[in-house]
Amino acid sequence: KLIPNDGAESAKVLLRARIQEEAVRTYLLLNGDHYESLSLPYLCEMFGMDESITRRIISRMIFNREISAAWDAGNTLVMYKTEPSALQTLSQG
Repeated sequence: KLIPNDGAESAKVLLRARIQEEAVRTYLLLNGDHYESLSLPYLCEMFGMDESITRRIISRMIFNREISAAWDAGNTLVMYKTEPSALQTLSQG
């Protein structure tokens, strides 16, 4: 065994969480400009993630100016129409 005891299972859990996080980020970078708004529950269902984790990921993207968006008073992500960020331009090939 490469990873003894429950280490392999722990590694799978961590890897799954990281893949889900990158899936949310990639989705918003590539498709965010096609939406005026997105609901947090919809994104959570789509990626099988907890609301608090999904909100944290998206809030970090907003803070780092990777996407132009803001949270409204509820659980809706409001997307702003702007020129694509450098990261979005790179992600689109």
